[in-house]
Amino acid sequence: MAASFDDDLEAVSHFTSPAPPTHDLGPLQGVYVPATDGTKTALDILFPQAPPGTTFSTILMMTRYWRNKIGEDLYKWQTYFAERGFVAIHGDVRGTGASFGEWPYHRSRLETLDFSPIMDWIIAQPWSDGRIAGTGTSYSANTADWMAERNHPALKAIVPRYSDYDPYTDVYFPGGVPNAFMGKTWGSRVKDLDLNIKRDAQGNLAPGCRPVDGPDGREMLQAAIEEHRPVPSVWEGIQEITYRDDQPSTWQGASMTDFGIAAHMDRVNEAGVPTQNWAGWMDTCTANGAIRRFLDLKARVQVIIGPWGHGGSSIFDPLDPDNNKIDPQYHAQQARAYNFIQESLEGKTQTMGKRLNYFTCGEQRWKTTQVWPLPQTYYENWYFGPNHTLSQTPSAEGTDTYPVDFTVGSGTSTRWHTGQDGSPVFYPDRAEIDKRLLCYTTSPLEQDVEITGHPVVSISLTSTSPDGAFIAYLELVAPDGKVSYLTEGQLRGIHRRVSHHSVLGPQHTFLREDAMPLVPGELAEITFVLNPLSVLVPKGYCIRLALAGADVDVFARVPAVGDPVWEVRLGESRVVLPVIPREEGVYGFGS
Repeated sequence: MAASFDDDLEAVSHFTSPAPPTHDLGPLQGVYVPATDGTKTALDILFPQAPPGTTFSTILMMTRYWRNKIGEDLYKWQTYFAERGFVAIHGDVRGTGASFGEWPYHRSRLETLDFSPIMDWIIAQPWSDGRIAGTGTSYSANTADWMAERNHPALKAIVPRYSDYDPYTDVYFPGGVPNAFMGKTWGSRVKDLDLNIKRDAQGNLAPGCRPVDGPDGREMLQAAIEEHRPVPSVWEGIQEITYRDDQPSTWQGASMTDFGIAAHMDRVNEAGVPTQNWAGWMDTCTANGAIRRFLDLKARVQVIIGPWGHGGSSIFDPLDPDNNKIDPQYHAQQARAYNFIQESLEGKTQTMGKRLNYFTCGEQRWKTTQVWPLPQTYYENWYFGPNHTLSQTPSAEGTDTYPVDFTVGSGTSTRWHTGQDGSPVFYPDRAEIDKRLLCYTTSPLEQDVEITGHPVVSISLTSTSPDGAFIAYLELVAPDGKVSYLTEGQLRGIHRRVSHHSVLGPQHTFLREDAMPLVPGELAEITFVLNPLSVLVPKGYCIRLALAGADVDVFARVPAVGDPVWEVRLGESRVVLPVIPREEGVYGFGS
């Protein structure tokens, strides 16, 4: 039996056995379905084995990474749901795979409008019981979001996993700083896919996208590829962007706001589709997006945030090197998604409220809340002090000089790299890297301290450049000197104007009209929010804030030329940590 959505947090931390398969796999049927403007959209329909005339609910997953590949096993989420009594559809969005049309950028309006005629087609089929649920991971999670925006009466639930709530700040321009690694690597990769080119780990060409069924399937696939060929890579458009409202010349008048579901939550709320959203503390900015979704949705939402990389198949807890104590593992995530969809189809989520389940690293414990930030949060100010210390008491005025080191990087297995391909996240000991950064460190903690929420950094400084990338890493220093990564945040200098303060901290619009370049030599305040986290820091460890002006492994150089030098004011600059009391009367770091 599916677990109830209002079970206690044990339902997250210790899953019951996954629902066993109830059906053998039936036939796979590849078809073209006419979508918006008649464009042929390729769908692979996997049926459960059942007597003729049986009707089923449908799982709909729309991707831009090929719905299935020639000669390979079917998509594992497709087989999972078909074995449990669903018609499982995996489709290529327009302009990708075997589908016709053009894909100029993520979730173009024509692409998202396509989901309505596709759902109309599904419920008109004799095998449909008229009920649909949307799900997916990464890009297909984003398409599930847009299915809800369509407000289709047949759509009963969505389970977006590791989605980009706001693609500008969550992926491509966190804090307005260009994520050149993601833009270039992913943009080139998907353009190759749209030309039916994919290489394996050894560099060999893979067989390619699966054609639809029928004698002319291969010819139709080739015709679709020819429609894709002249479309510029999305990377060409991304390179024209500095501000959120920029409209690249290759994007037909669209900006990143247009295809980010965060800007369209009024229509999603109007639809009221029950939502279960998965995110990882270590997956680009999906955790921040998931928390924003939790706040923006009016009701009927469960958010689950764990110590995962992209897709949930890798685990990283900086205080558990073996990462061997953490549930749910991948198969249990599937089970939880299945349970939620079953409950929604049965109408058991009609009175569902809001719930956020989150994992506290170090403590190895799942927790649950109905509000964010946690109501018991105690915000502690830690000021930059002399001798590179962090102190709760502001020091006398002084400055530290930092010539920006543009050769420093954070490695190639970071939260940003997992967002490209789901690879494992791993941050090695950062002690050597920190020697090239501007660091401030607390004394050893006198007791265990839980930090849960969004830290905020405020840097009072002058710079010799009107622009720059200001990157802050929150770290732990162990008694033996090992330095562990916890989280990070960044802000580009020209975006420093604070538009307002929300419950998550200071917010920036990233709009062109709000640009505020620094004046070289003039004092400026650089204030921004770090990515959220939940961690229990052990007694005897130190908290460190490390500042950088570059990450050569991830971000574009800002500014493109020149060698900025910062003068950071002590006593005024600080990091604010959201601390959770461990017991009554004990708040944070003090004795």
